[in-house]
Amino acid sequence: MFPFTRKETLVCIAIVCDSNRPTLEQLKNSEERNKDGGGIGWVENGKVRWKKNIKAEEIYQISQSKELPQLIHFRIASVGGINPFLCHPFPITPEAEPLLEGEADAVLVHNGGFSRWNDVLMQLIITNKIVPKGPVSDTRVMAMLAAQTGNTEVLQYLDEKAAVLKADKTVEVYKIDSWTIVDGIYFSNSTYEKYDVGVSTYPYAGYVDRYYSGGHNVG
Repeated sequence: MFPFTRKETLVCIAIVCDSNRPTLEQLKNSEERNKDGGGIGWVENGKVRWKKNIKAEEIYQISQSKELPQLIHFRIASVGGINPFLCHPFPITPEAEPLLEGEADAVLVHNGGFSRWNDVLMQLIITNKIVPKGPVSDTRVMAMLAAQTGNTEVLQYLDEKAAVLKADKTVEVYKIDSWTIVDGIYFSNSTYEKYDVGVSTYPYAGYVDRYYSGGHNVG
């Protein structure tokens, strides 16, 4: 078992379903420890579709019925507070509209805390002359930045755990060495595991971060 490190930010859980799907138990465990809203993204009819602010049971049903790859996320509220529209995924579009469902060419999920989000947001506003409507979070700003640059590989320079699903079924996983791979599924931390109330390091026992910033395709 690895202790978590001082640098680690352990907000939310992101799940990349590459060649397998999580069990209902894994999803319920994730939801129990990340209670502020779940979501899923998948490819259908040449677009990435997403649905969020939904429970583990519905995510499981969607996951079982859709083709791989998929992205799944359960949120603990940080920037923007508890708000259904700030659940993940976010579309990688100029405003990364915080809609509860929709479709796009690519979507983003994130596990961590992007501390520079406000500076990046102000620069995007100055550059694009567009003030985003609705609630804003650090992850929404990351999606806006990726859209503005036109290349999702910019995410590797943010030093954040993130994953992107594209309409051509390409998946990009950032800081991949700090994810756990179990049966063809990438978990950004160990909160998918059953929690033993006697373990004082909940929910982060078994979790390690090597501070790797590269982006990798999977699948």
